[in-house]
Amino acid sequence: MTPVRLPKSSFPCKIRGIFSRVANLRQALQNRMLTIRQEQMVAFRKAELEKFVDHVSTHVRKFFPKQAEELGREGELALIRYGIERAARYGITGRSDVLKYIDLSILLGRQFDVDPKLPWAGKILVREDFPPAKMAMLMSKARKHMQKV
Repeated sequence: MTPVRLPKSSFPCKIRGIFSRVANLRQALQNRMLTIRQEQMVAFRKAELEKFVDHVSTHVRKFFPKQAEELGREGELALIRYGIERAARYGITGRSDVLKYIDLSILLGRQFDVDPKLPWAGKILVREDFPPAKMAMLMSKARKHMQKV
């Protein structure tokens, strides 16, 4: 036996009122903006940063195992955090670009951006280019440099 569905208009007034209030509440919840306090944003950023540091650490251990072993866990994490900070100084904040920056700091030295033996690196980094374009130029120049050395 299939249940009989009655149109809304056949429900008693109280039930129609409940439907109306539920619909209004649902609409209000859908339109409501979520408010995030400043301290919550700081906590979210910190958690995201730590997830990114863990991701980069896995990458470093996979692609640079010898250097990771020489640095030890604390040294590796310090290098990663330092690389994130240095990259940000040049406007490089995208995850893949920061990862490339850290790769270069492992290959060329922690302070390759200010190394007098690598003047091209600093010149590229201070340019006003779009960060991915800057990193592409830097990677290209670094490859050429690595082939010479």
